[in-house]
Amino acid sequence: MTPGFIVILIWGFVALWAFARLQPHTAALTVLLVGFMFLPIPRQAVQVIPWEKREAIGLALLLGALIFDTKTVFRFRLAWVDLPVLCWLVSAPISSLVNNHGLYDAGSSLMHRALLWGAPYFVGAMYLRSRQALLDCLWAVFLGGVAYVPLWLLEVRLSPQFHYWVYGVQQSLFSQTKRGGGFRPMVFMDHGLQASLFMTTAMVAGVGLWWLLRVRRVRGFSMGSLVAAIAVAWALSKSSGAILLGVVGLLTLALPTARWLTLVIMVAVPSYLAMRMFGDGVIEQSLVDAAGMISAERAESLQFRYTNEAALLDRFWRNPWFGSSPWGFNTMVIGESGLARSHAVPDSLWIYGVTLNGLFGVAGLVGSLWCPAARGLGIGSRWRGRIAPEAFLCGVIVMLYLLDSLVNGFKTPIYVLIAGGLSRVSPLREVATRQSRAGVSSRRLLRPRGRIADLPASLLRSRDGT
Repeated sequence: MTPGFIVILIWGFVALWAFARLQPHTAALTVLLVGFMFLPIPRQAVQVIPWEKREAIGLALLLGALIFDTKTVFRFRLAWVDLPVLCWLVSAPISSLVNNHGLYDAGSSLMHRALLWGAPYFVGAMYLRSRQALLDCLWAVFLGGVAYVPLWLLEVRLSPQFHYWVYGVQQSLFSQTKRGGGFRPMVFMDHGLQASLFMTTAMVAGVGLWWLLRVRRVRGFSMGSLVAAIAVAWALSKSSGAILLGVVGLLTLALPTARWLTLVIMVAVPSYLAMRMFGDGVIEQSLVDAAGMISAERAESLQFRYTNEAALLDRFWRNPWFGSSPWGFNTMVIGESGLARSHAVPDSLWIYGVTLNGLFGVAGLVGSLWCPAARGLGIGSRWRGRIAPEAFLCGVIVMLYLLDSLVNGFKTPIYVLIAGGLSRVSPLREVATRQSRAGVSSRRLLRPRGRIADLPASLLRSRDGT
């Protein structure tokens, strides 16, 4: 039994304690976010199933809800907006059966995906179905980013070492952490790119709390100084993609024409995927040339991704509807040099989905993020001008993760949890003032279970007394 597995096992008991003591949505946020930020990344802690911290977190969320909030679980009902995520879940066993890998493989793949993707989505749908819960989620993401800042700055200076110092193993190749004459931090996440996106979304959440919700102080600290600290860490991420996504997120918050910007982005996502799958290389070279204007290193990295994706798309066309399942996924040779052989690498989440589970699977994967994000952003709604800032901010965060998934392949459960919440929450504004909601949320987030009363009526009055 490895040290990493022992820590994950202990965290399972801590998670159950959290569900026993805290409000359900607070417990879910704590279990998922703290676990994702600090649990180790053992390569194979248990031989029976492909176990790692995201599966452990998913199992803890399900067990905590089933044991300590059974009434909510059995009262939960599916909705039409859940259809994409259901397609993504069942596409795994369907691909196994279509490719003749047997019932055991089908069951194993379904369990793996249910813990990795289904658990955070449906727990979010159960517990983040109010604007107050979404606001708590924004606070959790922002405070998580604040907690990462000192570790982040140390890894910028000393190189990514915290995971090795604490757990004795490196998460990924050390050579991939070297960027721009320095280092790209990872802290306790799978890769520096994944950590950079998290700091980007934490920064966007903080700016949104400060700009849209008028929060000025947090427990005696200046909100502006905390946001500035995260912004410095974000700028030092050595990830051009995360920096670009951060700029996009800030523009959606600051520009009067943000509604049109989000509409263009959301329409561009399926358009890009359609061109990549059916466009026969129309846009790839243009994007590589654009990346070359930033640096030759970025262009080389993007070209590497497209070369690998071309090989994987060739495999996709062998069974375009349901894919090829994970068997033999990393055996595709894309080049040879002497005795060395290069195998195709699925760098983006969408290419992973379309190769393994075909059009049926990738439609569910993308739709499970696209539909909730569009709902939070108010796309297609005649009440778009009345979208609540909490829902809009969460929609922006899921949109940024969706954009990142076009080029990176990280399965990050916090964004799936937020997507689940957006699938149920009413995104329209209510009567409560922004300042009152923000202040209450920051104070109530960690109060114990059963001691949180409804908001007093005085907090639900508008500024004109109505």
